[in-house]
Amino acid sequence: MTTPVRDLFGIDTRSLAVFRIALAAAIVADLLIRSADLAALHTGEGVLPRALLDEQVRARAPALVPVLALVPHVLLDGAAGQALLFALAGAVAVLLAAGWRTRWMTVASWVLLMSLQARNPAVRNGGDEIFRLLLFWSMFLPLGASWSLDARRAGRPGPPRLLTGGAPAALLLQVALIYPFNALYKDGAAWTTDFTALELFLGNATWSAAAGTALLAWPGLLQVMTAAILGLEWCGWMLAFSPVRHGAARTLAVVLFAGFHAGILVLSQIDFFAVVGIVAWTVFLPPWFWTRVAAVGRRGPPPEEAPARQPVPRLEGAAALAILGYVVFLNVTGYTGLFGRPAPSVLQAPALVLQIDQQWNMFSPEPARRSRFLAARGETAGGGTVDLLVDAQPLGAGTAMHPPSGRFARDRWRAYFGYLHRQPAEARERLGGRLAAWLGAQWNAAHRGDERLERVRLYRVDTPIALAGDPEPDRRRSRVRELATVTVSAPPQGASRVLPPRG
Repeated sequence: MTTPVRDLFGIDTRSLAVFRIALAAAIVADLLIRSADLAALHTGEGVLPRALLDEQVRARAPALVPVLALVPHVLLDGAAGQALLFALAGAVAVLLAAGWRTRWMTVASWVLLMSLQARNPAVRNGGDEIFRLLLFWSMFLPLGASWSLDARRAGRPGPPRLLTGGAPAALLLQVALIYPFNALYKDGAAWTTDFTALELFLGNATWSAAAGTALLAWPGLLQVMTAAILGLEWCGWMLAFSPVRHGAARTLAVVLFAGFHAGILVLSQIDFFAVVGIVAWTVFLPPWFWTRVAAVGRRGPPPEEAPARQPVPRLEGAAALAILGYVVFLNVTGYTGLFGRPAPSVLQAPALVLQIDQQWNMFSPEPARRSRFLAARGETAGGGTVDLLVDAQPLGAGTAMHPPSGRFARDRWRAYFGYLHRQPAEARERLGGRLAAWLGAQWNAAHRGDERLERVRLYRVDTPIALAGDPEPDRRRSRVRELATVTVSAPPQGASRVLPPRG
């Protein structure tokens, strides 16, 4: 027996409730993690002051620079203002989880998240893009239809329903299209020929966790896993819309993709993207799943009861589908280069304003074959050397350079360092100079006398990733390039002078 087409794109209100609570929990977790580096990454006193922020936005979308003046997280640029906005976003997220005035709390959460991400686009990652999109499409849906204060107040905590129409279809399709478009860009040999993509990924000190590094001992297994990942991205999402045995097929899709993201979480240091990916797939849980959950502990087979349909208002559904069509159009033209890469600003403008612009090309055309990281060396008044990005490195350390650790190995800092690497030379020098000056100022605020820094040098280190089948794994030596040199002034927040890099 096949499932009607409209039900293939429906969302069970119980799944929507789980999704709402998970989404709100992710907002709170993100705020708590960001708060550890609130002043450094989200204020004008940190690594990206307003002038540099304007430069970065102007380079990508000049028309959006005046809009920054209206962004709350830019207006309240000090630590106290940011803390206030963080607390407000957290309170709104708690109300969203409880399902109180759910539509308004969803809109408020989306606005506050856009504002937060706009304050420092350099620390955004793929998880942030998905996170923002999930909140955007949620505004078209009644997230408080079940298990909420709204439902209790309205006197309708009755049987679950299946939401149908354009709005639920738009959310489901948005999540699904991430994977085939990502697969389209993965056309390098490491993905399609020798299947070493996962080995390259886990061999990269920037990304791999201890569990992932341990897997490098089984290169054959990693080749199988690489092929499986690419196959999942190409075809796995189709299970979620299978008309045959729809409930079982969609549940299998949830298990596969949630397991995929859980694997990323365990094997790598990519935390937020993995968590948001799991959150996104909770909304796919079908009535078939809930029927079997309810039957646990009962005797006999579970009753096959389909919840009553509840169509989402046509106007909201039509608007959601129209915007989704625009999003698909941008993805297709971005991949094919039909209008040039990037697409003309007139085509991108609505997406940039609504922050629904997207390009799913993670680790494409293949993962980097060299591990790249930043190193920051401080030179003290007493002639010593300090490794400023390695927390455990003592004063007067040797010359060996290591990837950032401790505080600077967190998701947001790693995203910032990666963003700096990708910039053109002039922008990279300015961003690097500001980072070096900030690191020096932070050190000098806590040290005196001969331990104070006089100069900070920022380096980019590229190290080859050795594959199991590489006959000469050490034939390419590590390359070290100086990006910026900064003389550190005496006052912690005083002016610092950026010198041109040597060599």
